[in-house]
Amino acid sequence: MEETRHIRTTLQSKLVREKIDGLKFIISGMAGGENMSDYFADVVNTLASPQLEVKKLAYVYLLQYAHTKPDEVLLSINAFQKDLAHANPLVRSLSLRVLTSIRVHMIVGLQMLAIRKCVQDPSPYVRRAAANALAKVHGLDRAQEDELVSMMAQLLKDGSAAVVGASVSAFVRICPDRLELLHSSFRRLCEVLIDMDEFPQIQLLDVLLLYARAYFPEPPREHCGFVEGPASLPFSTIPARPVRDLKIELSSFYGDEATDAESRQPAPPTQASVDTEAGGGERTIDPDHLLLLRSIKPLLHSRNAGVVLGATAICYHTAPGYLGDCIPSLVLSMRQSRETQTLVLASVKDMAQAQPELFGRFLSDFYVDHADCTEARNHKLEILSVLVNEANAHQALKELQSYLLEGDPKFVSRSVSTIGRIALRLPNLAEACCTGLVKLCTHSYAEVVGESVGVLRNLIDVDPEGKHAVVLQLVRKFKRMTSPPGRANVLWLAGRYCGLGDKLPKVVPELLRVCAKNFLMEPKLVKLQIISLAANVLYKFPTETNELLFRYIMDLGWYDEDFDIRDKSRLFTVILLGRATKHGAAGQGESLAGVEQEMVFSQEQIGELLHPENSTVSELLTEARASHTHSPKQWRLGTISHVVGHRAPGYMSLANFPDDPPPTSIRDIQQAAQPGPSGTGGGIERGGNGQTEAFYADRADGADDSSEYSSSSTSSYDGSTASGSSSESDSAVGDGEDEEETVADPPENTDADACEPSGADDVGRQDDLATEIAAAGSKLGHMGFYD
Repeated sequence: MEETRHIRTTLQSKLVREKIDGLKFIISGMAGGENMSDYFADVVNTLASPQLEVKKLAYVYLLQYAHTKPDEVLLSINAFQKDLAHANPLVRSLSLRVLTSIRVHMIVGLQMLAIRKCVQDPSPYVRRAAANALAKVHGLDRAQEDELVSMMAQLLKDGSAAVVGASVSAFVRICPDRLELLHSSFRRLCEVLIDMDEFPQIQLLDVLLLYARAYFPEPPREHCGFVEGPASLPFSTIPARPVRDLKIELSSFYGDEATDAESRQPAPPTQASVDTEAGGGERTIDPDHLLLLRSIKPLLHSRNAGVVLGATAICYHTAPGYLGDCIPSLVLSMRQSRETQTLVLASVKDMAQAQPELFGRFLSDFYVDHADCTEARNHKLEILSVLVNEANAHQALKELQSYLLEGDPKFVSRSVSTIGRIALRLPNLAEACCTGLVKLCTHSYAEVVGESVGVLRNLIDVDPEGKHAVVLQLVRKFKRMTSPPGRANVLWLAGRYCGLGDKLPKVVPELLRVCAKNFLMEPKLVKLQIISLAANVLYKFPTETNELLFRYIMDLGWYDEDFDIRDKSRLFTVILLGRATKHGAAGQGESLAGVEQEMVFSQEQIGELLHPENSTVSELLTEARASHTHSPKQWRLGTISHVVGHRAPGYMSLANFPDDPPPTSIRDIQQAAQPGPSGTGGGIERGGNGQTEAFYADRADGADDSSEYSSSSTSSYDGSTASGSSSESDSAVGDGEDEEETVADPPENTDADACEPSGADDVGRQDDLATEIAAAGSKLGHMGFYD
């Protein structure tokens, strides 16, 4: 209680230092997880202080509790509106953030008015806050969508990369399906893509992928790779343009020389075309599509795996011919965290199935490591099953053989399954794979034994004549097998191919006698196969001994507690003995209907019933042989739906390439003569003294005492430096206790944004500046610049 009283006293003190100490104490408690909402009214009162640091700390607090106390915040709206005209852009942005965080429907009009004003603010930091506020208001009142979309379209053409990134985030949250809004800003988005932060880059790459599939024609599938300039273009008809216009060279991005805003505007491209060698016809690629591909090339060197995967997804879904240049960066990104590795491997698996030749030289990068998680191991095994060919088969099989010594039975079983898929796809390796798999039939893990016999069953079914010796080896190992699936598969093979060779017809009946002796102790899966084996032996070797053995097994199955076993026993009794009786043997007991019913089947019909086509093997063969073919892409790479395998909320499907794509001219921009917050050059007439302030001039010539934002703080933007003149107030700290301190520290970075401007004007001129900016904004709006 005493502590609460002390904090309230410090917040109400006239000394700035005491207010700052009280606010810092509250914020430290918030960081520690304490509930500091009791001080809400006292913190709101500190907004009246003209000191910048006090306002910053107060707004940090309000951002945390504004949405939880809407009624109390409503009483302070006047303070927020007043701070929207503050001389410091940091205060203006913070006040907008707090104002739009109030979840009260009745103040939507005030929020829209504040956003409309901040959209035309000269500071990119404030315009970025306005872009972030668009989605907040849209979530509160969807009736404002049309006006919000209009302001968002204006911000998408902004001269600041940070503002454009925030606008893209707003686009994704407000209207992700209205891709036609990107026509006029598409080239601008491609230009600033490399300058954005990593998270907006990922969002923009996803949006550009959807746009490319909806409005660009399908490009040629021939591999041509990324191009460095017009001289090396495979599309010879594309006109030469300066590299700095396209902004794809790393030297221009990391170089010291500055690029002025006028040279950054890309020239309107013309249609490019290539002649395909296969069809002899003309295939076209949209030059804006080529601009997109050039823009994403530097992103392949990003440290963020999400950015690399997003750039790769664009090539994979829109231009498969360029995918080869993305593979090295994608493989390198697998060496990050386990979560990242799993997501990247899931995408590589699909790409390897579509174009396995691109990953051949990276085969060793997909070897399983002991530190890999289960999902990563499974993905790597599936990738290996696709990448193995005649050239690297010996190396890959040797690696897979080492996996069989692992202690995890599930991983060993998947390794055996991988060997089987490789053998099905490469018949020349089937013999060597069968030899190694037979040795695993006596493995200590029952799961491994079952998988090994199952793989052998699939391989033998492909070429039974050449592998009947393998069946004989499995029959001889039957007694030592403990896995029910493995024993069932051996019985299936013995019944299916009991007539091959010279030894199987002699060994299989003996196997049936051993199984009949232990029939009652076998599990259900093995019992069903014993019944099938007895029917096959009697059908192919109709001797008296085999018939007695068959009747004995059918009598045991006739009264089994499992209805599947009972049904199968009675069915085969009717098929092979030609009559259905109560006890299953002809002439014993009464018939089911009181009269014996003869049922006659031809030999062909009996053969079809005993040996149906093995659909499982057919599916495996189809899957293995189709691994080298280009399969349709069901999910976009890098999405949650692609990872989980089903449609997740918010997922947007890729559109098919248009048969009649729109012309390139829809992305041409009508250049306006008047400048604005998103342009460069020109000036804004000030109403106070009639002077002209060149907010966006390349040089701050003729600077007066108005607000100036240093070039160092805006150098991360695309050359649109808001420059004017300023007079910084010196820091003056009073020595006496009763003297109020004046804090003029430069604003600290907030929200990890590097674009925060520095410096502040005199507090007494904030109202005049607000009036001037509002007058200038209304004048520009009246001139139709933002229409």
